[in-house]
Amino acid sequence: MTEAKAVNYNSTNRAKYYEPQKEKSYTEKKIVTYKGNPNVEKETESSNGKKFYSEDDDVIMLADATNGFSTSGIKMWMVNKETGTYYEIDMSSFPMNPGDITNPGTGSTVTETLKGCYKIGSNNYPAECFVTTTTAQGHTWKSAEIYCYNGGHYPVYIVELGQSYDMDKEGNVTTVMEELRTTKVDFQEKADASLMDFNSILKKYKDGGKKTWKDLNT
Repeated sequence: MTEAKAVNYNSTNRAKYYEPQKEKSYTEKKIVTYKGNPNVEKETESSNGKKFYSEDDDVIMLADATNGFSTSGIKMWMVNKETGTYYEIDMSSFPMNPGDITNPGTGSTVTETLKGCYKIGSNNYPAECFVTTTTAQGHTWKSAEIYCYNGGHYPVYIVELGQSYDMDKEGNVTTVMEELRTTKVDFQEKADASLMDFNSILKKYKDGGKKTWKDLNT
């Protein structure tokens, strides 16, 4: 990141626009690439604030909180795209809130916020960098997310970096931040109506009955 300057987190597009919009109505399509891996992954999220749709290459998750976020009010389904089967998920032992669905988070607090520019390909983008510091078992390491913008409030790329180690010309070990994952983002300020029609989505798959989270992970 070049021309980096420290800023207050609350002044960023992420804090003022991106995260608040994800608590309302939005559709986000992502194309994900990993360093050293030629394959790409596609992810889609959409929400109207009450219904939540999430899809990756393997599964589709649907959550309906129209009747509230209590375990008795929320309904949830998982579609296994490989088998063509969907399951209603027993929520009785799985209390949830909107944040659990839309932004699971990493459990790490942002310790440093920067603004500057970041180059992807031949283009330099205005960017925000969010550094987190994690400590466990006596070891501390840093990770970062860089949000790149192209004239709007929402990121067009999100680059994830992790702490790594290198060696300088004198043979000294140095700490570097290495690119791990780059996500191309298409973000819209409205839900995709077709993705909010859960009945139509589920009709495309076989009904596998009701299962608990434990059942689905075994």
